Amino acid sequence: MACAVASKVIEIVSNPIFLDEVKKKEALIVKGLEIISNKFNAFSAIRSSGLWIGCDLEHPYEINALLNKCYENGLIAVSAGTSTLRFAPALNIKEDEIAEGLENLEQALTK
Repeated sequence: MACAVASKVIEIVSNPIFLDEVKKKEALIVKGLEIISNKFNAFSAIRSSGLWIGCDLEHPYEINALLNKCYENGLIAVSAGTSTLRFAPALNIKEDEIAEGLENLEQALTK
């Protein structure tokens, strides 16, 4: 059963149409993060590979305090090292969920 599920997952994520959608979502998220970064001077760099996204924090933001504010605003993120905010949303995330997540991040940075 596990092999059948794994085979189906590989089939789905290998589909060029699915991969194109992931690339579109990646671009949407990165663009939103760039806008937020410019507004708050939040990130020194934004890196992505698909929907695996890392944002290097500028000062005065502190990773653990920012993570706590993200959680308070309904956004799940993790740290990578001591100064990188990491996002790894589901590959099938919807555009309205992306917008909500970006809004939640902006609210966390405002606080």
